[in-house]
Amino acid sequence: MTTTTGSGTGTYSAPAAVGAPCISYLTVADVRASFGDDVAELTDSQITRRIDQLVATLEDSLGHTFGRAMIASSAAADTLTVTSDALLMNGDGYDLAEYNTLGSLAAAVNAAGEDYSLELLPQVNPSTPSAYLKTLAATVIGPDYEDRAVLCLSALWLQLSGGGTTHLFLPLPLQSVTAVTENATALTSGYYWAVAGENWLTRRCCDCLSDSYCRHPRGRWSNSYPGNIAVAYVPMGWGRAPRSLSTMMLEAFGLQAGVGDGNLQSESFGGAYSYSRRQGSSQGGWQDALSGAAVRQYAIKWQP
Repeated sequence: MTTTTGSGTGTYSAPAAVGAPCISYLTVADVRASFGDDVAELTDSQITRRIDQLVATLEDSLGHTFGRAMIASSAAADTLTVTSDALLMNGDGYDLAEYNTLGSLAAAVNAAGEDYSLELLPQVNPSTPSAYLKTLAATVIGPDYEDRAVLCLSALWLQLSGGGTTHLFLPLPLQSVTAVTENATALTSGYYWAVAGENWLTRRCCDCLSDSYCRHPRGRWSNSYPGNIAVAYVPMGWGRAPRSLSTMMLEAFGLQAGVGDGNLQSESFGGAYSYSRRQGSSQGGWQDALSGAAVRQYAIKWQP
């Protein structure tokens, strides 16, 4: 298949494998199943817009996105595909080797002047290599608001400064390390210790197999220049929304929209007559629900 880019043409093939579906905190189906007739008059687009507002508030509190990176949408019915080499929208191909960061990729797509567009989420570093985008099978986006696709990342990418320290601190507990470069040189796992559940990488300079039992002096991360170290790693829980957050999102939806049993206000008259009515939306209520202790336990612990 030959496709057009902003700087010429290229040939791309369909993806051989498809990445895992991108995470979703709350879906339209979840809302309708929970609130039933209370939301029957709301269209899918209206519910999706409300969910997007809640998600934006939640991720602002978290400081991260669990791997969500960009939202692809279109004013027409366009087909979106992400392979390991390119992003294709309506037959137009954007080579990931050419647009090698998420920022440059989004800028190229949005400058094409087509019906489609890419929105880079504010918590995502625009310098993140586009090679970390998960593949996506052909998906139709647009023309309705709810017909968009969320593109996700296989790893969290950070640019850090070594500072001559023994530990390189990470914003979220790590599960596994994808890649580490120091002064543009790729490091194998023999140069550092990475302990699952911890928030740091320890520089090593010995052959000990475990940080826990090593009694040698630790190594030092290079202090060559600011931002001289790049780390791509998979944090704990990356790529899936904790159930407690999905439950919190559903509660926040009900508070904002004024639906659900928690939004019933009852009044009685002389004990003989009573009625119930819906309370109006509680601005502070739903925002508080998305910034409380249940949310903070998943938030970043250190700002890189």
